[in-house]
Amino acid sequence: MQDIKALSGKQFCPETVKAAIPVLEAMDIIPVDHNYLKDEFEEARLAYYYKDPLTGLYNYRYLEHIISFNEELFGKHYACCYFINLLNFGQYNQQNSWLAGDNLLCNIARKLTQAINDAAIFRVFGDDFLILTEQYIKLDAAMLEANLQIAQFGIELELHELDLQTDKISTINDFSKLINQFINQSKSNRQFDKRGM
Repeated sequence: MQDIKALSGKQFCPETVKAAIPVLEAMDIIPVDHNYLKDEFEEARLAYYYKDPLTGLYNYRYLEHIISFNEELFGKHYACCYFINLLNFGQYNQQNSWLAGDNLLCNIARKLTQAINDAAIFRVFGDDFLILTEQYIKLDAAMLEANLQIAQFGIELELHELDLQTDKISTINDFSKLINQFINQSKSNRQFDKRGM
């Protein structure tokens, strides 16, 4: 209130200050926790840059960010990585529409999040997913396919496992090379899917 009064005639219209002071003094002003605003801002910024707008999962940019942020700690912090390659998804989109495919991707993302607790899950390259876990967990492709309930849509999955503790991934380049191997396998499978249509 003192600042408003002091700035009357300089920054604020004196008549407005005269009318506003009694109203403002009668109000219960709730202090704002600056950490709350910072957390809200950080969450919004994270969502803008690092969340996939369709599924709400992390995107590949965030994966690159967490690896490059501290390459030395990456292999110590995360125990294992899984790359999920969905097969026949393009075919599903062509037969059922892109909207149906988007809805199915959102459903798959939700089920992945429910099935694998305490994991960072990323949507990468359209219809593929990457999972990072702090503790080693064993995922089974058949069980995961059953949990996701994708067989009824003619979609199968390939599951590639990367043990970050054993494979000694310590730099972004090491990790990128392995991810590129998964991607190349994924692309060759997609080309086969297109030829087989």
